[in-house]
Amino acid sequence: LEQLPVRERRWTDLSLLAPATTGSRAHGVPAHHGEESLNSYLTDGIATANLYRPSEKSGTARLPMEAIAGFQTIASGASAEFGGALGGTVNAVTRGGGNGFHGSAYGSFSNSSLAATGRYTLGNNLFRNSNQGGWSLGGPIQRDKLFFFANMELLDSHREGLNRITNPVIASLAGDKVNTANCTATIAQCTAAAKFIQSQMNVLVPQAEHWVSGLGRVDYRRSERNMFNIEANVIRARSPQASPYGSVAENGGLLGTGSTRRETQFGKFGWTSALGGSATNELRLGVFHDRIMDPASAASLSTGNVAISIAGVTVGQAHPDSSLVTEKRGQLADNFRFQINSHTITAGVDWSKRRNVIDELRYANGAYTYSSLTAFALDFAGGTQKNYATYEQTFGNSWRDLHTTDFGAFVQDSWQFSRNLRLSAGVRWEKGFYTQPDYYNTTYYKTRTITSSNINADPRLGLAYRLDDRTVVRAGFGTYHSRMTGELLDALYLGNGAYQTNISANSTQSSAPLFPKAVTSVTKLPAGTMNLIYGGYKLRNAYTKQSSLAVERRLNSTTNLSISYLGVRGVKLLTANDTNLTAPTRTATYTIYNANGIKSDTFTTDVWTAKTDVAYGHIYQVENGGASWYRALIVELNKRMSRSFDLHATYTWSHAIDDVGGTLVSGGVPLYSYNGVNGIDRGSSSTDQRHRAVFDLVWRPTPSQSTSGFTRYVVNGWEISTITTLASAQPQTALVVVNGQQFSGITFPYTGSMNGTGAWSHVPFYPVNSLYSEPSYMVNARFARTLPFTERIQGKLMFEAFNLLNMQYATGVNVYAYTATGGIVRPLAGAGDLSSASAYVNGTTARSCQVAFRLTF
Repeated sequence: LEQLPVRERRWTDLSLLAPATTGSRAHGVPAHHGEESLNSYLTDGIATANLYRPSEKSGTARLPMEAIAGFQTIASGASAEFGGALGGTVNAVTRGGGNGFHGSAYGSFSNSSLAATGRYTLGNNLFRNSNQGGWSLGGPIQRDKLFFFANMELLDSHREGLNRITNPVIASLAGDKVNTANCTATIAQCTAAAKFIQSQMNVLVPQAEHWVSGLGRVDYRRSERNMFNIEANVIRARSPQASPYGSVAENGGLLGTGSTRRETQFGKFGWTSALGGSATNELRLGVFHDRIMDPASAASLSTGNVAISIAGVTVGQAHPDSSLVTEKRGQLADNFRFQINSHTITAGVDWSKRRNVIDELRYANGAYTYSSLTAFALDFAGGTQKNYATYEQTFGNSWRDLHTTDFGAFVQDSWQFSRNLRLSAGVRWEKGFYTQPDYYNTTYYKTRTITSSNINADPRLGLAYRLDDRTVVRAGFGTYHSRMTGELLDALYLGNGAYQTNISANSTQSSAPLFPKAVTSVTKLPAGTMNLIYGGYKLRNAYTKQSSLAVERRLNSTTNLSISYLGVRGVKLLTANDTNLTAPTRTATYTIYNANGIKSDTFTTDVWTAKTDVAYGHIYQVENGGASWYRALIVELNKRMSRSFDLHATYTWSHAIDDVGGTLVSGGVPLYSYNGVNGIDRGSSSTDQRHRAVFDLVWRPTPSQSTSGFTRYVVNGWEISTITTLASAQPQTALVVVNGQQFSGITFPYTGSMNGTGAWSHVPFYPVNSLYSEPSYMVNARFARTLPFTERIQGKLMFEAFNLLNMQYATGVNVYAYTATGGIVRPLAGAGDLSSASAYVNGTTARSCQVAFRLTF
C-alpha cells in the first residue's frame, strides 16, 4: 500500500491487481469474475457499502490509504463466513496503535503542466490541479494496555468535463456540428433544432472533487484473554454528478449538472475473547450511515426542466430531478471458533437492520424520447404535432421509508485429515425481511406482497492436498446468494401505482402531452399509460455456483507459482417480463440495406401487436430468468527478495457470458429483447475481458554497503515501483434506432424496438456485445528518494506518473449501427468507430503526474 503508485491514493484501485478482476466501464467499480454490481465491501469485518444501489462505489472507498493496514480481495471461493454477495468480497483492515509512537505527515500536488492532453478532448487539457494531504498518529495511551490511532486526510481536485455529441443520428462524423442532412423537416424547423443542439456540443464543464476524512481507533488489551477496540470514521465528499470525473461524455449529459454530496459515517465496537486454550469468540457491532444528495441540473435551456433524449443522446436537462438516498444500518456479527483434535470448527451469526429513506420523484417534469432528428425538429417547432417515441412522467409522494432486516448463520469445519490432506466443509443460510407495500392494486394482487425466499442455503466445500514439500493442490466448490438491493425493493414497494404513479405514453395515445409540456395532474393521465411492477410468487435471490482447481508450486525460497481454473455459473438472475403484452401471433420481415443503399438481406421476427389490459401500460413481473457463465485460467507469480526486489504478476484468460444485458426497468432489472423468452440475449458480458496481465514490482537497490553520508543521501535510498496492466478490449452492443411504426396494418404497442415490445433495441442480427474498443496498455510508476534525517525520522520525496507512456486507448465505440424506418433497416455511417476514453477504466486517460512528500517517524 505504501510503495505502489496509486492515483489520489484510492486504495480500492489496487483490487484490480487481483486475478479474475477487471474494471467496469459503466460504473467505475471492480468487477469480480464478471460481476460488477453485487459485490461485498467490508471494513474490519463490518459491511460498509450502500446496499440501496450497490453498483456505485462504496462510500468508505474514500477511507484514506494511510488509515488502511491492508486489504484482501476475494474474487471467488470465500469461506462460509462471507455472504450476501453474488461476486467477490473486499475486506479492509484499519491501522492501530502500539507501544511506540508512530506517525506521518504527507502531501501531493499536481497541475495542468504535469498532465497531457486527452485523445478525445479536442485539444483541451481537462486537468487543472489537485492537492491532497493528511497526517496520522498512533501510539500508547497506557503501555501494553491501551493504544490509539488517528488519521485525517483531504483532497481538493479540479478538472473539466467535455460535453460531446458524436451519435451519427445527430452529429457529423467529425462530431463538430449537427448533421442537418439527417433532418427531413422544413429548413426552418431543422435549423432551429440544430441551433438548440449545437449550443450543447463540445462544451467544457467545470468539475471539482473535494473530500475530507477522519478516522480514530482505540484498542484495549484488558488481559491476554480479552481485547476490545472501538473505531469511527467520518467522510464528507463532493464529486461531479452522473459522469466519470474529468472525461469526455460522447452522448451529452454534462451540462448543468452539479455536484453529488456524500456524507458517510462508520463506527465499530469489537470484542475478542479467548475461552480456554482452544476456543475464541469475536463479537462485532457496527453502525453505518450514508447520505447521497444529487441536486437537479441547472442548464438554462429554452425547453425548461424537462428531460429530452434523441437516439440515446441527452439534449434536455441532464439531471432534471433532485434526489436524496439515505441508508442507516446497524450490524451485529459473532463468530465462535474452537478446536477439537484435528477439527477446527467455526460458527457464527450475522444480523443487520437497514433503513433507506428516499426522496426522489423520477421525471416529475416529464421526459421525451425521440428516435430521430427529424421527429425532434417537428416537435421543437411548436404547433400541434406529436412525433416523440415515448413520454414518461411520475406523480405522487417523493418520500418513502423502507426497512430491511438481513439474517445469516453459518458453520464450517476445517479437518486436518492427514499430514498431507486438509478438508473443509460448511454451510451458510441467509434470510431477508422487507417492508411490505402500504397499498396494493386490487386488480393485480401480486403488488400486495414482496416475497422473501426461505431456501438461501449455501454449501461450501474445499480441500488442500500436499503432493510434496513444494507442491499443493487445492479444489473448492460453493454457492453464493446475493441480497435484494434496496433499489429493487423500492421499485416493488412503489410498483402498485398508488403511492407513486409512473406512466409511459406514445405520441399517438389519447391525451398524450404536447412537447415540451408535462401532464398537469394524475387525474389527467393518458388512457392506458400507467405502469406497474411486482415480484413473482416464487421470486428468489440470485446466486452463483463457484468451482476452482489450483496447483501451487514453490519454485525456490522467494518465488511461488500457481496455476488455477475458475468456473462460475450465475443462476436465477433477476429479469423482468412485461405480462401486459399478449403473445405474438404475427411475424414481420425487415429489408436490410447495405451502405450503398442496395438490398442485401432480410430479417424476420415475431412481433407483439396488442396489450392484455388496455387500461395499463407496462406491467412488469420480476422473475428469475437470467443466467451467466464465467470461465478463467489464471497464472500467478509472487517473488520476494527482502528489501531489494518484489514482484507480483498475474495473467487471467477469461470469458464472461450472460443473457441479462438488456434495457433496465425500475429497480435495475433487465428486460428480455423478446418478451418472456429467456436466453435470447445470450452473449459476451459487457465486463468480458479475454486477456488481462498485471505486473506490480518494487525495486529498492542498495549499490553500496558504506555508511557514509554520501552513500546514505545520494547512492542508496532510491525506490522504483510500477504497476503495469496489459488488457484486451471490452465489448459493447450494437443498437438500432427505430423510427415509428414500421409496417402497414401492424401496430406496435411500443416503437422503441424492432419487435414492438419497446425493450432492448440491439441489432438482432448481430451477436450481443460484438463491438470492441481498444486494448489497454497502462504503466503507472513511482520514483522515490528516502531521506534519513535521523534514525527514527525519515522523509520520502516521490514523483508519480500515471499512464507514464501516455498510451491513450479508447474505451467507448459508436454503438448506433442501424436505423429502421418503414420496415427498411439502413446502416449508419461510423458504426463501431472509437468515440471516447473513460477515466472509469483503470483510473486514468491521458498521462498525469504528481509530486509528493511523506514524513514518517
